[in-house]
This record gives sequence, C-alpha cells and structure tokens, in this order.
Amino acid sequence: MKLIDRMSPDHRLMLKEAEIEYPYSAKNLQDELNDVTHWCDLKYSTIVNLTIYLRTGDYSPTGVDKLFSHEEY
Repeated sequence: MKLIDRMSPDHRLMLKEAEIEYPYSAKNLQDELNDVTHWCDLKYSTIVNLTIYLRTGDYSPTGVDKLFSHEEY
C-alpha cells in the first residue's frame, strides 16, 4: 500500500493545502508518497518537507514512522 494511503485524512488535507503556498514542492512530495510503500525509502528532502507541512517538527525515524498507519490491508 502506498504511503499516501496510509496517512490520516487530516494529514492528506494538510498536504493539499500546502500546495497553495508551495505548489511545486508539495506536489512532488505527494507524488513521491504515491510511489513509495515504505517511509525509509523517502528522500531526506521529502521527509523534511513532510514534517514542515504537517507541522510535526520531528525528523526522527520514530516521528516519521508515526505519520503512517501500520494496519494490515
């Protein structure tokens, strides 16, 4: 399952809203989340932007991991 699908609806909405102010980088981030199934395969710049747009400020592996559901589908 793609990472974007494992995010909460609120986080997906926040990323869509980020496109208004940051159309290029927010779109690229969402494209990568649509292509990747494991967060550890994300580029570091994507992780940085993700934590900025979601206002978590937590770049740690644990912080990034918490952004995605681990339920089996």
